[in-house]
Amino acid sequence: NYEVIKDNDIAMHTYGFTEYYIYENYNEAEELFKRAIKLNPNNADHYTGLGYCYEAEGNYKQAIKYFNKAIKKIDSYENVPLNPQLSICYKDIGRCYIKLNDKNKAIQALKRSSENNPYSIDTNQMLHLLYVENEEYNKAYNIWKNDNYIDVSGNCSYESILQLNKLYNNEITNYSGHLKMANMYDSLRLYDEAAI
Repeated sequence: NYEVIKDNDIAMHTYGFTEYYIYENYNEAEELFKRAIKLNPNNADHYTGLGYCYEAEGNYKQAIKYFNKAIKKIDSYENVPLNPQLSICYKDIGRCYIKLNDKNKAIQALKRSSENNPYSIDTNQMLHLLYVENEEYNKAYNIWKNDNYIDVSGNCSYESILQLNKLYNNEITNYSGHLKMANMYDSLRLYDEAAI
């Protein structure tokens, strides 16, 4: 009942999310998110909600526009090195650029995501894949190493990960061809990278 929630931006957002996520009624969700923005234009979540609707409809440029608007509304804390909310927005932008087949802009957005949260599994996975596609194996290795908490001194609690690190590091150092890299990625269970 619109009359009940018409003055509450959080309620609008919640119903918008329900329409988007559960019912996949993107037109209704868009309308609810737009109303939420009118009620509270400083809430970044309303802009990301609208961005998700546009992304679901395949309108990636419009989605990027709203994810960027959300970024402008997110608090950036000077003394806090990480900002997960910013990381998520940049990750969403990167994902849209991947769908638009603009790898360079995707990498730039995902790097910003990683700067705000270097432990985001989704961001690291997309960034790793893009680096492998570009044959930037050292950059891919650094992402993988960070994602698996590999200390440069070789310290790691898990012997199996240390062995995988030796394998990965050896292949990067002695790069000798795509088939060898494919086999290495296959042994690391990075099947998308192996396919590339």
